Amino acid sequence: MAKKAVDVGAKFLARERMLAKARAGYHAADELLAEIMETVRPGQTVVLPHGKTAVIIDLFDGKNKVFKNVAVPRYDVKISDNTPQ
Repeated sequence: MAKKAVDVGAKFLARERMLAKARAGYHAADELLAEIMETVRPGQTVVLPHGKTAVIIDLFDGKNKVFKNVAVPRYDVKISDNTPQ
C-alpha cells in the first residue's frame, strides 16, 4: 500500500512542476504580447510566413462592464491559416 501513496505523491509533485512551467510560459507569452502591442493595434492584421495571418483581439470590445473574481486578459491573438487547401 505504501508504494501507491508514493506514486500518488510523485504525481502531485510532477503536476506542481508542470504548473510552474506553464505559469512561466504564460508570463513570457504576456511579455511578448506587450512588446507586439507597442507596434500593432487590436484589429490590425499582420501577415505571417506560410500564408498565415495574426490579429490581436480585444476581448472587451463592445462591453462596458466586465466582472470576474480573477485576472482576465483583455487581449488575445488569433492566428489564421489562409493557405489554399
